[in-house]
Amino acid sequence: MSTFEAPPAIRHHATSRRFALAAVAVVFLLAAACRPPSPRVEESAPPLALETARATVESLPDVVDVDGVVVGREEALVASRLAASVEKIEVTPGQEVLRGTVLVRLSARETEGAVAAGKAALAAARTSRDLARKNRERYEALRRSGTAAVVELDRARIEEASTTGAEATASAALRRAETDLSQAILRAPFDAVVVDKLGSEGDLALPGRPLLRLASRRGRRVEAAVAEADAVSLRVGQGARIGLGDEVVAGRIAEIVGATDAASRRRIVRVDLPDGVAAAPGGTARLLLDGAFRQRLSVPESAVTRRGGLTLVWVVAEDGVVAIRYVAAGAKAGKDRVEIRSGLQKGERVVVSPPLDLVEGARVAS
Repeated sequence: MSTFEAPPAIRHHATSRRFALAAVAVVFLLAAACRPPSPRVEESAPPLALETARATVESLPDVVDVDGVVVGREEALVASRLAASVEKIEVTPGQEVLRGTVLVRLSARETEGAVAAGKAALAAARTSRDLARKNRERYEALRRSGTAAVVELDRARIEEASTTGAEATASAALRRAETDLSQAILRAPFDAVVVDKLGSEGDLALPGRPLLRLASRRGRRVEAAVAEADAVSLRVGQGARIGLGDEVVAGRIAEIVGATDAASRRRIVRVDLPDGVAAAPGGTARLLLDGAFRQRLSVPESAVTRRGGLTLVWVVAEDGVVAIRYVAAGAKAGKDRVEIRSGLQKGERVVVSPPLDLVEGARVAS
């Protein structure tokens, strides 16, 4: 039986191909050896002493978080009852004033003229009344002596009554003119801080047009527009937390406006600040209000980490090994907790305030 033997050219080609495949394999092995290893935790590494907490389901309030503005517990818009030009505004925004302090002076030339005319009219009416009274008394004496007719006495009495009415009318007109004159000087209705100046000297002050805005010197509150759905669960007297910059203070709901704004579907809620808290009217603040209670899964707020638009927690398995878990977080649940809507189960353990260098596979001491 004869044996087939490949030509020398074919044998050379096969040998070259085997050498090429071997060279490629060597290159891949060298590349794998040079690639840096994936970060992992050595099994012999000691467990980390980290604080952990369980995901729990409990009845917690929704936290209504809204922006508000600081206002005075008492506020007033100072406006004129007269149509008169503004001669001088005696105060500036930020100035503190006591009750009765002169705020605005209006032109009083017309009202002063009305007072002078009223006084003259009243004096004339009183003179006419006195003459009519004397005339009536004279006719009464003549009637008793039989020398005056009844009709003459009646005419004297009617004249006296008419002059008495004219006197009353003149007196009322004078009082009105004097009242108008007193309105030419606008005074502070209570101890206050001038929040804003809404007019200028030379302006025409019209009835109902504000010239100044005042806030009480002591006592502040935060006013915010709360969504109608959240406002229905709030109550006057309920506690609230107020954020003023980096400071959070406790307050109490003082007023909830009954009407809902038709456009925004929001209601105004006013929360009193504690006495002694320094907050300038017009400043911004945040209101944290406890809304309706419901059953929710939650974890401590400090256990939730946000990276690049994703929300995650570090879950600790039963053997103590840490792993990343991406979750869907909801609103604040209570004072220091956050609702977890998905991605976590009741009873699972999470790392509280995880360090920045924490990696998957690390072990946590039980």
